[in-house]
Amino acid sequence: MSEATTAASSASNDEIAAYVGTKAAWYERKWAIADSRKSRQSWNWAACFLGPAWMAYRCMYWQAAVVLAVTLGITLVELLYFPTYFESSTLDPITIGIAVSLGWCGNSLYKRYVERQIEKLRPHATSRESFLALLEAQGGTNWLAAAGFAVATPLLGVLLYMIGNVGGATS
Repeated sequence: MSEATTAASSASNDEIAAYVGTKAAWYERKWAIADSRKSRQSWNWAACFLGPAWMAYRCMYWQAAVVLAVTLGITLVELLYFPTYFESSTLDPITIGIAVSLGWCGNSLYKRYVERQIEKLRPHATSRESFLALLEAQGGTNWLAAAGFAVATPLLGVLLYMIGNVGGATS
């Protein structure tokens, strides 16, 4: 990769490649597609279908926790205040909307995250080589976090469903 920097970022392609890991070329291509569009967005199927698990895999932990909390919070409100809604519908339009939004915005969210992390880590390196090594160590992916979110999401959903049934039974 060249030493060219991305638009609106001082991160070089080498720095991005070091932080992102093996899929850096794929993301750089998606980011270039997005930059050529008026909306600055490109589609990410993994972000759409895996949501918080994809975010955790890409080491965006607090973002994954926020998306999961919002989704579960909306589900809890629906269960407590609209219990017949779940009995009559298997697809929740709000959850589908969140998934589609993540699919549409996932690549740009990840790009901003990567650029911020690179700038945050820049002062901690004494040389270019040490900086690239630091980016590789701090970046990349985390299968364990993705698995944790993938397991926690349905378990928390079942827990909320049980809470909703108790809340609905007492009212």
